[in-house]
Amino acid sequence: MPEPSSKTTESRIIVSNTGPFISLEKIKDGFSLIRSLYDQVFIPPQVVNELDSSQDYLKKRNLEDLVIVEEVTLSDDSDLELLDLGEQYAIALALKKQLPLLIEERLGRDIAERKGLKVSGIGGQIVKAVRMGILDSNEANGKLKELLEKNRINRFIFEQLKQKISQSS
Repeated sequence: MPEPSSKTTESRIIVSNTGPFISLEKIKDGFSLIRSLYDQVFIPPQVVNELDSSQDYLKKRNLEDLVIVEEVTLSDDSDLELLDLGEQYAIALALKKQLPLLIEERLGRDIAERKGLKVSGIGGQIVKAVRMGILDSNEANGKLKELLEKNRINRFIFEQLKQKISQSS
C-alpha cells in the first residue's frame, strides 16, 4: 500500500492569520466551508486577541473543535517587524509547524512566501473547494461576489479567481 502523500496531510491542517476569519464571517456558510477543507486550523493567541478582545470568539462561532490556539515565540526578524502582531505570530507559527498559511494582506503574504511558506487567502480556498468538488462554480462565484461586495477582495483578484474557477469546473 502506498504511503499517504504529504499533500493529503497538508490539505487538512493549516495556520491562519486574522484576515481570513474576518472574510469567512462575511460570506454565507464561511465557517462551514473552512470545516469542509480542514480538520484543524492553528492560530496564535494574538489572532484571537485581534478577532475579539473578550476572548469568546471561538465559542461564539462554535469553532472550539476546529481551531487550536497555540503559543509561539518570535525570533529576531526585521521582516516580521513590518507586520501587525497577528501576522507576525501567524507566520512564526506556520514556520514552526511547517504548515501552509491563510493570510490575505499583501505584505504579509510576500514575507511569508519569501520564508518558504505556502500561502492562500479565502478566495484561494474557494477555488480549492471547487477543485475538490465541495462547491460548484455557481456557489463559488457567489461567495467571491460576497467577498468583493464586502471589500475583502478587489475587482482584479475577483476576476482572477473567477477565471480559475471556470478553468477548474
